Amino acid sequence: MHYHDHGCDFAPACLSCPHSTCLLDTGLTPRKLAHRALSIQLQSYRDAGLSIDQLASAFRLSRRTIFRHTRRPRSQ
Repeated sequence: MHYHDHGCDFAPACLSCPHSTCLLDTGLTPRKLAHRALSIQLQSYRDAGLSIDQLASAFRLSRRTIFRHTRRPRSQ
């Protein structure tokens, strides 16, 4: 049996994916998965100390988009 591990939009190969559960098996739509992946990636860079301007430049996104993806949910 030949299996070609092409991965997905979130990892180059299934066997080297950093996620413990396949994001494609979560039942989320590709748009929600892309939103979640971008938010996680941006937040990790933000936590590392990069500024909003640096992130906007690196990801070629607007400052508003960076703010929207990196804001933390308010405690209730």
